[in-house]
Parts: sequence; C-alpha cells; structure tokens
Amino acid sequence: MGTQILLCWLGMTDLKAASGVEEVGLGPVAQAVAVTPYKEVVLLNNWEKATAESYIIWLQRLTQSALSVKHIHLSSPTNFGEIYQAASAIISKKIKEHSPDADLVFHLSPGTPAMAAVWILLAKTRFPAELIESSKEHGVRTASVPFDISAEFLPDLLNKPDKAIVRLASGIPAEAPELTTSSTAAKYDAIFGPYLVSADKIDIKEPYLRYRYQLDNFQRFCELVARSGTTWQIMLITGDSEGDDKFESDGRLEDIKRHLQQYGIEMSWKRDQSLHAREIMTSDGWVILSDRGLDIYKKPESRNEFGHFDLALRRCKQTQIHIRRSL
Repeated sequence: MGTQILLCWLGMTDLKAASGVEEVGLGPVAQAVAVTPYKEVVLLNNWEKATAESYIIWLQRLTQSALSVKHIHLSSPTNFGEIYQAASAIISKKIKEHSPDADLVFHLSPGTPAMAAVWILLAKTRFPAELIESSKEHGVRTASVPFDISAEFLPDLLNKPDKAIVRLASGIPAEAPELTTSSTAAKYDAIFGPYLVSADKIDIKEPYLRYRYQLDNFQRFCELVARSGTTWQIMLITGDSEGDDKFESDGRLEDIKRHLQQYGIEMSWKRDQSLHAREIMTSDGWVILSDRGLDIYKKPESRNEFGHFDLALRRCKQTQIHIRRSL
C-alpha cells in the first residue's frame, strides 16, 4: 500500500470509461490508480450520488487503494469560489485524519478547467502537493507548473470576486467591507465565509444575544459554519441577560448547540456580564472585528419589503468591519 493520498474530481471521461466507452480508455482517475498504489483515493463528486457510487464499484476492481467519495453540491462546475471552499475543506479533513505531513497528490485532468486551476492554486499556496495529469495517449505523468502561483499570475483566470479567495490562500487579508445604510448584498457567506473554510475551531464574542433577531443572526452564522465542513468546535462568550429574556436566550442557545452536534460540531458557551467586545477568531489566525458584531441588518418595515426573506436584498446598518491575520 502506498503512502500518498490522491485527491481528484470525478469527471465525465471517468464516467464514460466506467460505462464501457472504449474510445476514452480507462479515464484519468483509473489510469492514475492503476499505475500507483495510494494510501487513499479521495473522489470529489458533483454528479448524482448513485452515479458516483456505481463508479466507485467499478474503480475498486482496478486497485487495492482505499477509496472514498465526497459528495459536493456546486451551483456550477465552474464556480471557482465554491470549488475552492469544497476542496480546501476536504483537504483539511484528510490532513487531520492522516497527518500534518500527509503526502498529497492532486490530479488535474478530471473535471473542469476551474477545478484544475484550484488544485494548482492550493498546491502552490496552502497545501503543498504533487500535481499529476493523465491522458490516453501519454499515460500518467507529473504536471509541470514551474512557478509559484500568486494572484498576479492568474488575472485572466479569475473573476473579481474570486481574486479575494486567492488573497486568502496567500495569507493576505482581504479588504475589509464597510457597510452603509444603503448597502445590500451583504450576506454572511460573503462577509465571513471565506475566513471559515479551514478553521477547526472558532471563538466568537457576541455580547448581545438577548432578543429573537439577535439569536436568529447567531443561528445564521452557525449554519454557515456547518456548511463550511471543517469546523468541529465553536466557543461562544456572550453578555448577561435577565428574566424572561435570559430564559428564552438560554433555551435557544441550547437548541443551536444540539443542532450543531448533528454536523459534528461541539459548541460551548458562557456568559460574561462585563463583555463588550465583538470579535470572531479562527484557529488558523483570522480575526474579524465588527463594531456591530453579527447585527448588521436593518429591520424590514414590513413582511412585504424586499429583503425580509432574502438577506442579499436586506438593507444594512452602518457597520465598520476590520480583518487581520495573526499567525
């Protein structure tokens, strides 16, 4: 059994190979596992679950390597940001399972060009790895990427929002957003999401979790953490509360704690009556300071106002957000 861990997307050519289309040969993934024994082969799958499981059964006949499949929903197979977050989360989990010194291999050939670009970016920044490629004509070989990837090398590949993710991968703080009373499109995914993709633990100080809308905001944040797929611990410190507000707040926090456990996340919380700071800190060094904490949205004037349901259309409060990285 090998010592390397192979990570790759499941591509159309692979599915054609498994269905018996002779023109494509074995397909990129099967080519790689046929010539090299791996400790584990991790397939990232954006196809129907049953399709991927059928492929795994076919592939297992060709290798003794351990096989696993991670089912991922992408809004598009070319959505760079979603691909980056999904790949980062899975790599982080595998490193945790195996070793910080895990010998990683990323396969560039299966999947879309955006998927290949993300593997290159990750291999040259956060997760050093060997890059391989394969074809029916030339077999499997190491991919030649003879320079270090940074944002300046990818201007034509990435669209404007995706450049922020390149900055994060390089450890460069993103430009902190400033929200005004006319701001919209300020969903938690965009403000906080990029900083959570590789955090094992998150510490959050939010002094005001007394009322329903404040607790709704905290639940939205926890739902975002659950979707990130890497975090296993949240530590919350909140302010004191009294009477019925304290009773309802305590009950809601315990409900959130219980639901987080279903996603493998342990949440602990405590109250500190002297707390005033609002801060989010991640285990990989990101510090997010917001003068309003999670309370960035204005209350809609009515249920009929646009933004009542879709927070991307909700008007915001004037908010200053500062982001830094402490390594």
